[in-house]
Amino acid sequence: MKKQLFRYWVGMNASALQAAIHSTKVFVATATVHAVADSIPALRLDQMAAVFGLAFGMEILNWLDAHPLIDVIDPAAKTP
Repeated sequence: MKKQLFRYWVGMNASALQAAIHSTKVFVATATVHAVADSIPALRLDQMAAVFGLAFGMEILNWLDAHPLIDVIDPAAKTP
C-alpha cells in the first residue's frame, strides 16, 4: 500500500513538474522573441514564478481528476 501511494505521489509530481517545465519553455520562447522584436512584451521573473506555480498546481488537479486516489487506496472500489 505504501509503495502504491509513493508511486502515485511520484507520478503526480512528475506530471505537475512536466507541466511547469512546459510553461518555462513558453517563458523562454517569449523572452527570446521579445529580445528580437521589442513590440512583444516579455514576462518578468515574478510573473514567470506565478505561471510556473499555477501550471504545477493545475496539473496536480488534472492528475487527481484523471487518477482518483480511491483507486490506489482501495483498488476493488472502482469509481464510475
